[in-house]
Amino acid sequence: MNIKEVIIEILADKALLNSCDICMNDSLVDLGIDSMGLVEFLFSVEEQLNLDFDINLNLEASKDFGLITVEEVINSFERIINEKDLDRN
Repeated sequence: MNIKEVIIEILADKALLNSCDICMNDSLVDLGIDSMGLVEFLFSVEEQLNLDFDINLNLEASKDFGLITVEEVINSFERIINEKDLDRN
């Protein structure tokens, strides 16, 4: 499972773009992903990567979520998956 490819594919789907149009330094705002799109993205990631993670998102208080880059999103999910793998061992 290549986390980077999965994340980019899901982001492209939510942004109605081709995955080749997604750049690592694009922000969620650049991709046109709003707070509802972010929630849909998170559910899709859980489903595609067979994850069950606990993220407490307060999107009203967090006005900067749209400035997160694709690279930061990928790094965050890689960290989450690595931590879950460590917990299993």
